[in-house]
Amino acid sequence: MYINPIIEGIEISDIRKIHERLVNYKNVINMTIGEPDIDVPQEVKEAVAYHALNSRIKYSPVGGMPELREKIAKYYNEQFLGNYNAQNVLVTVGSTEGLASVLKTILAKDDEVIIPTPAYVGYEPLITISEAKTKFVDLEENNFALTKEILEKILLIKLN
Repeated sequence: MYINPIIEGIEISDIRKIHERLVNYKNVINMTIGEPDIDVPQEVKEAVAYHALNSRIKYSPVGGMPELREKIAKYYNEQFLGNYNAQNVLVTVGSTEGLASVLKTILAKDDEVIIPTPAYVGYEPLITISEAKTKFVDLEENNFALTKEILEKILLIKLN
């Protein structure tokens, strides 16, 4: 079967490899990929069970259920003093899907994306899949702060 060479060239990150190895161990606190370790609230379990038993299964609207999107916007407005509405919210199954959707939407072939490091290991493969290029910028020497001056220096090098 044919597989896009761009996809074949992407390696599984070390953090994913470690995560897969830890599955075989008991009594390990797994802090590798940010997987939630909180229990699902009882009312959520009951609502899911009720709908599984009494409703038809169907796809949710593109972008997520309007009521959920409204509640997420409200939460961000209250917690972070934002000014969001449901139209500003896109519900995805996880961060990787969300990032992939955004990057495939905004990047064109050979665009260059600046990634301050240290960084989330998932950025580079998602940018590669979008046929864009990555430019890593080590921030250790600057106390891990990305400044206007650092960005200007990168952009000047790119323009020359």
